[in-house]
Amino acid sequence: MVKSGVLMLVLVVGFCSLFLNANALTASRWYKAFATFYGGSDASGTMDGACGYGNLYTTGYGTRTAALSTALFNDGASCGQCYKIICDYLTNPQFCKKGYSVTITATNFCPPNYALPSNNGGWCNPPRQHFDMAQPAWEKIGIYVGGIIPVIYQRVPCKKHGGVRFTINGRDYFELVTITNVGNAEVQIQTSMTAAAAEDEQRNPDYNLRICTVIRNSTSEDSEIEQKQLIKEEEDEEDEEEELRRLLLPNVDELPQVPPSSIEANFTTFFAPDFMKPGHDQYVHRHANGLCVIGLAPHHVALKEKGGIVSVDFNVGKSDRSGIKVTGKRKKNAQHFETNTALCKVFTAESSYIARCCVKGSLLEVNEKLIKQPELLNTMPEREGYIAIMMPRPADWLKAKASLLDFESYRKLRTEQ
Repeated sequence: MVKSGVLMLVLVVGFCSLFLNANALTASRWYKAFATFYGGSDASGTMDGACGYGNLYTTGYGTRTAALSTALFNDGASCGQCYKIICDYLTNPQFCKKGYSVTITATNFCPPNYALPSNNGGWCNPPRQHFDMAQPAWEKIGIYVGGIIPVIYQRVPCKKHGGVRFTINGRDYFELVTITNVGNAEVQIQTSMTAAAAEDEQRNPDYNLRICTVIRNSTSEDSEIEQKQLIKEEEDEEDEEEELRRLLLPNVDELPQVPPSSIEANFTTFFAPDFMKPGHDQYVHRHANGLCVIGLAPHHVALKEKGGIVSVDFNVGKSDRSGIKVTGKRKKNAQHFETNTALCKVFTAESSYIARCCVKGSLLEVNEKLIKQPELLNTMPEREGYIAIMMPRPADWLKAKASLLDFESYRKLRTEQ
């Protein structure tokens, strides 16, 4: 905790006062947002953010940090603020870690990307409330492959040790004071000039000595204020728990009669009707992290033949697709294919058909289960019977998407025929 007192420093450029308000910050209500991660598994890529805290390891912020979207960053006023974040398990049980929370400090700005839609890559576009968290902090509440998760958050008092710190940088004509390690308090900065300094400035405008005073307001009422704050926190605790229940527990009256499948909850489905040949319909399930699951659409001609599909062969083109083994975060050994590249050949009792990529990108894996269990294509083509997983680049996905149909358009197309 910062102790009462006054620290006098000689600075170039001005008389300034830093006030730490004795009235402690209280936790805010809960809000909904989304969260992604960046910076690598050691958070080394989060250093030197927009808030100017430099090396987050040495300045005490560590790996529990985040970059805030425009709506949260508030032109930098949110720098140093702390937020408690919980993954919304009921919205996304597949990629949320139930019962876990993490408290992060805002240290960076997540800029908007207007080249991508706000719900498909432009996560930090206004007016979205979004946290791009350091990867170690994000993985406290989310499962890595999820990429993006829904969260609820509240602003909370920061818990810091060792007192307020500030770093002074600049040149002969300005000074930059960066304030860090601020705990349960609000910070205000005031600048002024002494009469002597003003007179000196008129005589020698290029060189002036001014005084910076760092003050923590402290009165005999501090202990009384802290006691009242503790009482208020206890009174608010029950209201906070009720608000959490309201956010995390669904309204039974609003639940659908049939719950959404994992595909409906986590993917957006597109269709490629008559791909390369009439009746060769395929689907593309696209996840929010960019992964595309490729398979045969329900109206594919092979699924309509008597007996359905009886075997699958991934040995097409110049290589056996089932022999591809992609490893590591950099997707080593991934092969890059065009939209019309063959993934496999499926056989019925009388014919054979080629299933293709549908999107340009890297082939991450094929569903080897189909080699021994080709009937999965007949019984569960959109789930366990998927064919492959692709990862297109954002620009390539936008080109592919333009030629695909959404669910309603595809349903209408096949219903009218």
